[in-house]
Amino acid sequence: MTYNNFFDLTKASHHVDRWSGVNVRAHRRSLSQHHAEVVAICLDIIDFYAQHGITFTDDLKFEIVQYAASHDLPEVVTGDVKYVVKRENPDLVKALGVIEDKVLADLGVSEVSDVTKFIVKLADLLAVEHEIVEELNLRGYKDKTPDGEFDWANVAKIQETTFKKYQILDKDLLAIGEAFLTENYLYDEKLQGF
Repeated sequence: MTYNNFFDLTKASHHVDRWSGVNVRAHRRSLSQHHAEVVAICLDIIDFYAQHGITFTDDLKFEIVQYAASHDLPEVVTGDVKYVVKRENPDLVKALGVIEDKVLADLGVSEVSDVTKFIVKLADLLAVEHEIVEELNLRGYKDKTPDGEFDWANVAKIQETTFKKYQILDKDLLAIGEAFLTENYLYDEKLQGF
C-alpha cells in the first residue's frame, strides 16, 4: 500500500488519539491537534533562534513546518504506541521505524535535514511536556502518576537522548535549543545541562 495522500492522512489523524490505552483525565488530544501544537511551537522556536542571531532560510523554515505537520502521521497506520512500551521493546521500535519511514517517504517528507529533525523534536518534547504537566496537575501529582503512565522522568530521558543524538550539530544551535526548552518548560524543575 502507498500512503501518498497527505490530505487523506491528515484528515484521518483527527481520529487517532494520543496516549492510546491510557486513562487520560485531561483533554485527550488527537494526532491532528498534536501536530498543530508542534507546528506552533516550531514557529516560536524559529523566532527564538532569530532573536539569538541564527536565522533559517525560507526553504528550511518550510521544511521544519512541513515535517512538524507530518512527523507522527505514520501513527494513522500504526496507532499511537506508548513510550514505555517502545522503551522496553527495541525490536518493536525497529519494526515501527520501517513503517514510519515508508509512510514519510511516500509523503515525500522523509529526506529532511538534521536541523529540521532537531527543531521538530524540541517542539515535540515541549508539546508532550505540556500534556504530562496538564495530567499531573489534574491528578494532583508532582512527578509521576502511581501507574507510571505520566512520568516527568520520561521527558527528561527523551531530552537527554535527543541532545546526544544531535550533538553533531553546531554547538550554538544546540545551546539555543536548550535555552528555548529551559525558558518554556512548565515543570518547576527545568532541565538543563545536556
